Amino acid sequence: MTTLNASPGQPRDNRPRASRARRLAAAFVLSGMCLIALVGCGKGGYGGQPKGPAGAGKGPMGFGGPVPVSAAKATLANIPVTRTTFGNVQAYATVQVKSQVNGILSEVHFKEGQYVKAGDFLIVIDPRFFKAAVNQAEASLKRDQAQLVLARINVDRTAQLVKSGFAPQQDLDTAKATLDTTDATVAADQAVVDGFKLQLSYCYITSPIEGRTSQLLINVGNAIKANDVPIMTVNQVKPIYVLFSLPESDLLTVRRRMAESPLEVDAAIPGDTGPPERGTVDFIDNSVSPTTGTITLRGVFANDDLRLWPGQYVNVTLYLATITDTVVVPSPAVQAGQAGKYVFVVEPDMTVESRTVVAGDEWAGKTVITHGVQAGETVVTDGQLRLTPGAKVLLKPPVIPAMGPAIVESSSVAAAVGSTAEASMPAVGSTSQ
Repeated sequence: MTTLNASPGQPRDNRPRASRARRLAAAFVLSGMCLIALVGCGKGGYGGQPKGPAGAGKGPMGFGGPVPVSAAKATLANIPVTRTTFGNVQAYATVQVKSQVNGILSEVHFKEGQYVKAGDFLIVIDPRFFKAAVNQAEASLKRDQAQLVLARINVDRTAQLVKSGFAPQQDLDTAKATLDTTDATVAADQAVVDGFKLQLSYCYITSPIEGRTSQLLINVGNAIKANDVPIMTVNQVKPIYVLFSLPESDLLTVRRRMAESPLEVDAAIPGDTGPPERGTVDFIDNSVSPTTGTITLRGVFANDDLRLWPGQYVNVTLYLATITDTVVVPSPAVQAGQAGKYVFVVEPDMTVESRTVVAGDEWAGKTVITHGVQAGETVVTDGQLRLTPGAKVLLKPPVIPAMGPAIVESSSVAAAVGSTAEASMPAVGSTSQ
């Protein structure tokens, strides 16, 4: 390598110095471009939004002018404290219908899936054998009853003979013993008759409860053993149970509320647009599951329309209490930031303030605000991404969808906000000019 103008403290080659110079020049250029970009962003903000009141209202809307947003009033409302989970529907009572005697299934007097009442006729087991057994037992009973009448007459006759001295006392004792024996035989015969009559009654099976029948599991003509497999089942579905679980942390609250008044519970069928079924909690399990850490509760429902069905899964809402006269805002108004939950509050001069809030339970599209917003204040519900504290806003006119009364009511609140916006719009327009 050739060294030019080499001297102490001087680099042996000029090429490294030139490379460093080019890198420094590139760095200065990039720094200048970044500075220009930052200055531009500081003037226009995100999407042309003004950074603060000083820049608000300059230029056309969306480029330094007021930001169009939707808003609604914070109101006072009564909000229920609820717990939501899922549950499983169970029959109020389930009976497996089995034969209590051996025999042949001869008749069926119900349709599969039919709704029956307690005492309705269902099944007949061939009764001929048991009718014959009853007749035989009744014949034996009549024979022994005749012997009983004769034994009583014999006792009376022997007693007169003994009294007159024509017969010893032993004959009277023998006659009385024969009477007692015959009387016991008649009682035994009567028990046999009652037993066969009971077995005969088992041949005619009736529904023990009111409910809906299942599929017939044994067809007519098949032999049946006593207390063997079930012939069919009956599920009582009016009323009906719904079992659900809650975390053990809710156990004390639930028990305390149940001691004060019955707890109401709703069961909503997934995919069903109808209103949920309303019932009450009637049972809390006596232990917490060590596996899941949950406690099982049971709600009882009238189920008059038979919407709930055994084995069905439903969405459960348990009502624990009601918070009265609390401040609520539409749930879209509540935003999440690094410092926690916040909302944009519209000031009378049509600027917005970012206000940290403490949000509580949510119900029917509204969120409870325990701190940070007062009733009557206007909060932004849509368009928050383009806002910064102090930005000018323009409230969009409310859109009233053709829906139920609850939606119309919330739209009326938005209409009140819209009237406020219209009253303030001239001032915004003069500023933009």
